[in-house]
Amino acid sequence: MTRADWPRSWDWHEPSEPAASALSIRFGLWLPSAKKARETCAGFGTFFLLKVALARAAGIGRDHLFDGLLDGAGVGGVVTRGVGSLRYRITLQGPGGHPWADAATPSPIHALGHTVARLSQLSLPAECTVNVGRWGGGTSVNSIATDAWVEVELRAAEPTHLDSLDKQLHEIVRAECAGLSGQGRGPKLVSSLALLGSRPAGMTPDDSPLVQAALDATLALGGRVDTGASSTDANGPMARGIAAITMGAGGQAGLAHTPSEWYHNADGPTGIARALLTLLLFDRS
Repeated sequence: MTRADWPRSWDWHEPSEPAASALSIRFGLWLPSAKKARETCAGFGTFFLLKVALARAAGIGRDHLFDGLLDGAGVGGVVTRGVGSLRYRITLQGPGGHPWADAATPSPIHALGHTVARLSQLSLPAECTVNVGRWGGGTSVNSIATDAWVEVELRAAEPTHLDSLDKQLHEIVRAECAGLSGQGRGPKLVSSLALLGSRPAGMTPDDSPLVQAALDATLALGGRVDTGASSTDANGPMARGIAAITMGAGGQAGLAHTPSEWYHNADGPTGIARALLTLLLFDRS
């Protein structure tokens, strides 16, 4: 199988984050090699699951797979630890009513307000975050809401911490829903949590040949030589024990995940050069 045999559609991976801009780019670079495993599966950023399928079909072990991603700007540092995340839409529903005549009726908005407040007051371990990114609900200013919702994201570098945050989130929602429901008579609040997204945590050891190749390439091009943690599409292979990294695509950027996010292609080609050099150095390892 040669590079020319690959369908064109396999080379492009759309950004997984709507707000991540065009900087979140994953593309395939075919690197000829004498090793059967790399002939079949190597490539900086080609579809990870596709490579796994090819490896299984060819009887190739996962130790011959690797994956890479260009995400964000700059040419300093290499992401070797994948921050895991869980995203939920929490919805509460109730009977609603008149704010005066039905004052004892529990309000989904009030219950979610308590929920958000408790989430913001959690004592978080290092490298853990809780964010409420969106919320809404209600019908009018002079009515008790019949429904309300919030979208919450939990992040943690350690899988056990992410599991703990997930458990606490569910417990808080149940407690606040039951608490307000118990203050009135008649219909109670009903809660539901819809999982919007799940990204596993993982890591690639710093002594991995792929990481060392990336750090050597970074040093050669004058970038900042260190490793760090982030949440990218490299999380998937990392969590499965397959060497994976994420590097900046060059240029300068700021105000990430805001409507004012920007990118300036100052020395942008250096990021592509670093990716190419990483491939060449890794192939020689």
